[in-house]
Amino acid sequence: MELRSKNGNLCTLTVDGYELPDEELGPTKDNPADKDFDTGRFLFVSHSFANKDGNWTGRFPTMDTTGLSRLVDWLEAIRLGQTKSRGVYFIERCLEFTIDESLTTLSVHLSLELLPPWSNDSDTIELKFPLVEIDFNAATSSLRRQLSEFPGRPPLPNAG
Repeated sequence: MELRSKNGNLCTLTVDGYELPDEELGPTKDNPADKDFDTGRFLFVSHSFANKDGNWTGRFPTMDTTGLSRLVDWLEAIRLGQTKSRGVYFIERCLEFTIDESLTTLSVHLSLELLPPWSNDSDTIELKFPLVEIDFNAATSSLRRQLSEFPGRPPLPNAG
């Protein structure tokens, strides 16, 4: 996924793979799961960022497959003008997405592991993207394709 604004802000998101590729994919005889079985799998994600101060990259297990799916759904809801949530955040809070009250600007909030090398660890950086400059079809298509390449665990057949 790529978000780019005319003022030079950039945020890309590319799933590189599972953080734990050999992780169990479901309940086993020794580890039976119940209806609360978590279907998400942690993902290593590469990012590129830019703002007026420069360019930087980061690679971190930013989210799991459940969070990636939430991000896709949230962006799709914004595109359709049906957003009910002001933002999406993940288990690792170094990356968050929000939309302003006027529903005109999407912001990407960065902290900790995703900060540029020249920043102070206590800093946070906000990259703003006017909605009119975002290609939502391309963004959601990219994320859906990545989610299909790196799916979560299958749901339990008798959960519920």
